[in-house]
Amino acid sequence: MTKQEHDELSLEDLVFRLVRMGRVVATDILASDLGANSRQGPLLERCLRRLSNGQPLDARDGGGLDAVRSILQREVDEETLGSVWEFEGAHDPEFGDVGTVRLVRLVTQRGETLATLLVAFQRFLNAREELLDRMRVDNVLATAHRN
Repeated sequence: MTKQEHDELSLEDLVFRLVRMGRVVATDILASDLGANSRQGPLLERCLRRLSNGQPLDARDGGGLDAVRSILQREVDEETLGSVWEFEGAHDPEFGDVGTVRLVRLVTQRGETLATLLVAFQRFLNAREELLDRMRVDNVLATAHRN
């Protein structure tokens, strides 16, 4: 979906997508071994309860969702084995190597799974903030039209 197509979605469509995204990411996180720690399991369940129930916009969840993101990030960091420089590009006979070199994190298999969850969760958080902003704009415009 292009940015323009996304921007043209109705508020109802955006809420639908966010509800679905929240349920999926909450289910995936709770199904992972992330909650195996005796203290983290109940915390994750509390923080993700409303997402699992299709309620991604509750204002009380901000701190809890930040805690989930922090737990995911910390766990990915703990699964890091090191890093290597990786070349992305091609060799041009006339100009030599053409491309970029970037530092790539090496993680365990568990770390890869958790990193994927972290990316999905961050996408959800970004979509949530975008929707909340859109709702604020709609409220401002509705108030301005009444005055």
